[in-house]
Amino acid sequence: MITKKVVRRFSLLLLGEGEYYFRDYGGYLYLSEQGARSNFGSRRQGRASILEAKDDYTLISDRKQIKGRLHIASASVIFEPDDVRYPVYRIPFADSTEPRKHAPSPRKEYLVINTKLVVEMKVNNADQPYRFNRDPSEFAFSLTYANPSKVLTHLQTLYDLTGMDRAERERELGALIQKRESAIKFDISWLTDYSERPQHPDGQAVLVSEITPLIQSPGRLMVTDKRLYVQHFNNVSAEPLVKYELRDIESLIKRRYGMRDKGLELLFRSSKKRSTRLGSGGGGMGGLASASFLQAKSLYLSFKDKKTRDEIYDT
Repeated sequence: MITKKVVRRFSLLLLGEGEYYFRDYGGYLYLSEQGARSNFGSRRQGRASILEAKDDYTLISDRKQIKGRLHIASASVIFEPDDVRYPVYRIPFADSTEPRKHAPSPRKEYLVINTKLVVEMKVNNADQPYRFNRDPSEFAFSLTYANPSKVLTHLQTLYDLTGMDRAERERELGALIQKRESAIKFDISWLTDYSERPQHPDGQAVLVSEITPLIQSPGRLMVTDKRLYVQHFNNVSAEPLVKYELRDIESLIKRRYGMRDKGLELLFRSSKKRSTRLGSGGGGMGGLASASFLQAKSLYLSFKDKKTRDEIYDT
């Protein structure tokens, strides 16, 4: 039996403006055909009224089950069905009730969200105008491997941000992002040659964001005496680790990004690209991971501040 390859449609371009991407999980969507009986007059009241409608929960397992991936971002959840005939569903927290868990049995746990707005995208993997479905509906998810309680806590924390004023929301979200990014270390097992020596003053990889049109992809930058490595924090990128030979760098140009003097553009001599395989044991990716020797025409990076950018420039 030949298994059909799943076409991945999700990209960071599907997020809202300024939205931060956290991570994704494998799982299933149980889609309500008739929508949920909910009260959207008040977000908290809506949550209470849905919890009282316990008879609706018994129907979750009878709904159409759609396999895919649940993506979590700072202002929404996105479900990407494996079957491209279904759209990619984006559920903004601002138009939803608080995410909650329904556990009819120890082995049956669902994450449930009621919403009055669903953005439907990429039907049949086609680039076409998004459909904004404003019919009240209920989305229930089950996770294949992840702990639903831990995921729910994360979702509820992000949901609570939508009720804050802008300054408080940005401050709280910034703290969440900093905590996440600080916990992700550069995986030194991915160095091509174990004799390579880090060139940054403290020997550590530094926080950067790779800037491409409409996308800011955070990660860590490691510069050794032979190569430059960019390890992305998310697994949305085609390659979680990209590396560049220092000998192929033609020039470095200091740039401004976001009105601040903290950008750096690297220009390369060639646009040739070739892939390689990295050995097992590599950190959170597990097993054999792919990477590329990518000789792009340019690489544009944004650093946390001018001091860090200048240290890398002078390396």
